[in-house]
Amino acid sequence: MWSKTKKALMDRMSENLKKRVRYNFEVYTTNKCRWWSETPVFYIYVDDELWFATNPQYYRRQAEYLDKNVDSGLPYHEYWETRTRTWPDADRYAFECGLADVCSMMWHIHEYLNVYNVKECLDSGNYILKMLAVLDRRIGKRTIKQLADNIMNEPEWFRKFIILRAESEGN
Repeated sequence: MWSKTKKALMDRMSENLKKRVRYNFEVYTTNKCRWWSETPVFYIYVDDELWFATNPQYYRRQAEYLDKNVDSGLPYHEYWETRTRTWPDADRYAFECGLADVCSMMWHIHEYLNVYNVKECLDSGNYILKMLAVLDRRIGKRTIKQLADNIMNEPEWFRKFIILRAESEGN
């Protein structure tokens, strides 16, 4: 399954980046039992340097946001309703910090490959979709230039991908 996904991602990548950017997905086993111990990790390497990896710290950052923004003194049902409504904002907060869990990462890869067009990915508020779209060959030089011109509005970890693509296009 991963080999087909990786091929689809590489097929959509800008020609200028194909020799520099590498996707990888690994499962690490932490003990001999292998029950509930595998930790899958998705990586993006640029020039053999790790630029992005899914990270279990995502959950901590998400919980941190929820703890700050949901009043624990609310009645039980109201607390859980508020927490459920706030969950997408907690996801966005963790993504802005450059953190993602492997489940949501793979789901966003699926959306990028099968659901949304590249313009919708760029216009979404989701940085994972935007990151994949920035590396996409269907994005032209003018769009990359616009992204580079507005780079200060983006999280630092995401700026690296915009700069990488802009430099590869000669912008």
